[in-house]
Amino acid sequence: MPTPPPAAAAASNVPAAPADDVFYPCSDGKPMADNMWQADAIMHATGDLRAALPTALVAADILMYPE
Repeated sequence: MPTPPPAAAAASNVPAAPADDVFYPCSDGKPMADNMWQADAIMHATGDLRAALPTALVAADILMYPE
């Protein structure tokens, strides 16, 4: 059962910490690519983006949990 945010956090527009019973897995158990050609293309694309955007976060095969 979700718990309401503390009054101080709600008043200051600071997001509340997630509940202790929330589970965020670190893997979905699926491979990043189906074959070596796809894996090579993903690695080249991330490398090129990192070179072109040095101040941006460029990552491959990460799980995101928006709240």
